[in-house]
Amino acid sequence: MIFSHPFITRQRGFTMIEMLLVIVIIAVSAAIIAPSFFGSASLSLKDEARRMQQALQLASEEAILSGSPLRLVANAKWYAFESLDQDHHWQEMTELPYTRHTVTENISIAGIVFLEDKVSDSHRVDNKLWQLLLSPTGISSPATVQLSSRDGQQTSISLNPGSNGIRLQENSQ
Repeated sequence: MIFSHPFITRQRGFTMIEMLLVIVIIAVSAAIIAPSFFGSASLSLKDEARRMQQALQLASEEAILSGSPLRLVANAKWYAFESLDQDHHWQEMTELPYTRHTVTENISIAGIVFLEDKVSDSHRVDNKLWQLLLSPTGISSPATVQLSSRDGQQTSISLNPGSNGIRLQENSQ
């Protein structure tokens, strides 16, 4: 037999604090998860350039620390990093963050310009790809990687020897 105490009443439902806590947890989870689903499709030119600049910085540091050169290869729609295999042939890297990255559809890589020759096509491979060598001794030749968007905006990543390093530069429309 079950007895209930006459002074204890059971209320059903949730308190306001419990409901607010659930809402906060859902909001924080959505803020963390949403960029993974929607971020890459809607990256701005500046975001894409910042991502590439960070990848170049990491690859440059990897080349210096490992004592082996790395190479950036790119066309208008993607870029990847390559390293030398045991037979001294360039092989596309398969570990993050050096794997092939496709830029968002409204952005393109306009070229790589080296300061000494001012011509972006002079460092093309097979008339399709640009290449940029990242030396184990650091950046030796100043260069600029240019990105542009369909709406005419442009930005570039400058690669300079010494303390100037790899920097993002915003250009006008």
